[in-house]
Amino acid sequence: MDKKAALALIARLRDAQAKNLLVGAPLGSGLTGQRSLWTEQDFLALGMQVYQRLDCAAATMILCCYNLHDYKQVPDWLNSKYWAHPERWEI
Repeated sequence: MDKKAALALIARLRDAQAKNLLVGAPLGSGLTGQRSLWTEQDFLALGMQVYQRLDCAAATMILCCYNLHDYKQVPDWLNSKYWAHPERWEI
């Protein structure tokens, strides 16, 4: 599968099919016989986090994960301290 099709497949799985996604791929341009050359930024652009990096004799392998529940960190301002207080409204 070429890189463009693989990116589309991963994005589709992430958006519509899976709450958790784990993807492994070889990194770098020194691999012979590979149809697509992956970089760490390709996976970060999909909202994934680097889970593990493995240095093998032939190449560096990367394992990236996406979890819908911890995709975005909850900002500090999003807590009840800053919410509107209806009891203070003059109705």
